[in-house]
Amino acid sequence: MSDPTRPVPISPARFVSSMSDSAIGAVAALMRVAELYDPAVAHRAALRAIVADRLLDRVDVAEADHDRATVLAAAALRDIDLVVTRPEESEQADDTARTILAANVLTRHAQLGAVAELVGAAPESSTSTQIIALADELVGCPAPGWTPSWSSRLDRLHRAALEIEAKVLDAVSLAGLGSIESPPDPTERVIGLLHEARNRAGTRAPTTSDAVAAAVDAAGHPGDLVRLFAEDARRTTQSDRALLLRLDEAGTSEVPPAEGASTPARPATDLIDDFGVLAELRAGVTVRRDTNDLPVGVRSEMLVPVVVSGSVWGVLVCRRTESTEPFDHADLGVARHVARLAGAALGRTEHWAAMERMALRDQLTGLANRFELYRVLDRIFERHPTDRLDVAVIMCDVDGLKDVNDNEGHEAGDRLLIDAAASLRGAVRAPERTTVCRMGGDEFCLVIDGGALLTAHAISDDIEALFARSAGSGPARSISCGLAFVTDEITSRSELLRAADLNQYETKRIRRAARGLPIEPAVRPAGDRRAVRDQSTNE
Repeated sequence: MSDPTRPVPISPARFVSSMSDSAIGAVAALMRVAELYDPAVAHRAALRAIVADRLLDRVDVAEADHDRATVLAAAALRDIDLVVTRPEESEQADDTARTILAANVLTRHAQLGAVAELVGAAPESSTSTQIIALADELVGCPAPGWTPSWSSRLDRLHRAALEIEAKVLDAVSLAGLGSIESPPDPTERVIGLLHEARNRAGTRAPTTSDAVAAAVDAAGHPGDLVRLFAEDARRTTQSDRALLLRLDEAGTSEVPPAEGASTPARPATDLIDDFGVLAELRAGVTVRRDTNDLPVGVRSEMLVPVVVSGSVWGVLVCRRTESTEPFDHADLGVARHVARLAGAALGRTEHWAAMERMALRDQLTGLANRFELYRVLDRIFERHPTDRLDVAVIMCDVDGLKDVNDNEGHEAGDRLLIDAAASLRGAVRAPERTTVCRMGGDEFCLVIDGGALLTAHAISDDIEALFARSAGSGPARSISCGLAFVTDEITSRSELLRAADLNQYETKRIRRAARGLPIEPAVRPAGDRRAVRDQSTNE
């Protein structure tokens, strides 16, 4: 009679994937970020996944809670901590600290919880984690485009102190490592393995997504990273309290929870009120203080500068109370290491944020660009129809920009566009519900997501009035606006923008009629909106 408490072995044929589409999309996003930051990281990740896949074909896995795709994703993302740290610093870190950090990065994605658990588990805890550790040891650190010397890696493996089951080690000789080639596209190779795992289960291949938004989320907001590293410092130094504070001329302050969050940064001078200590921290000096220098109830404190891009960005504060032992030299070394990792992560995040601004912002006016506009509208149309009926867009077109460029030069035309952008910003009633974009050329667009039925017409009028007044004592100027609301009949962003554009074109026709100029027909050839409209405006 079988023992019901004993796990039932699962054969490779039954070892199938249940990873969701969104989880596979998150893996794709993280892999793309890894490729961007360091191609070597993505290269190793793909090779680890390939080796793990070969081993899984040869090993009966007894953990029913780990499906094949989860193991492959965990093998690929084992060193995802390198995405938010400098590789040379992270690779010198203690393996346990690195594992914790990698698992924390993955935990940011709710759909990768099972992958995070596998990454953070000890190698001896399950066959799955043994396979991941074995794949890591076999692959090593080859340069992009190269495969490991499998024979030398096998020799190294026999000397490594890995607690691996015999059945897993025996699978290595049957895995055919010699036929593994360097993957030309690491991300595609990993996602392909996950597809194959889904196909083994008889399910459809998932749709993957490597959207820029998901990649930025993977890198993390500064506030999120601050909390992550503060928690790592508290745990690894066995502190009762750990904070990562911003350091500026006024002293220290807490970092808001996320980029652009409405919660303000609060002063934290109650933690560091000694101006001499603050001066040392700004100079990059680490400070360790004992009971006599600290508030009542605090036995020991470490203050470690956090350097971002060569400058002191903030300070890592670790404290123990009177009930615990004071910090020693080893604790100080751990805190310094966490501070270095935090500085590297924040530097990379700021760099990524700058890249995002370049990708999603118009460089002349600072407004969101066409790609950001489309992203905002697509999110709106993902909602239920009744939840988007109070949405409107206002399409705006600077009248006569071509004449200004031709007669006064492009610098004058740029000033006109900057004034138009200022007029749109000035007309906004609720910034938290409004997106202002420059679509390109002389075209602007304003999206009102909520309250549009009450405010959209007034905002449109304000845009035209503000732009007219911006001319001052110079030649008269005008901007034509077309307004469209989301209705039951409008079901996509293209339909909404087309409706607003037609209304804007009608505004131009009315103005031409008022000046006694010929009126072009309102109905234009499909795809030739700008050509017909510009002709009627500039004649």
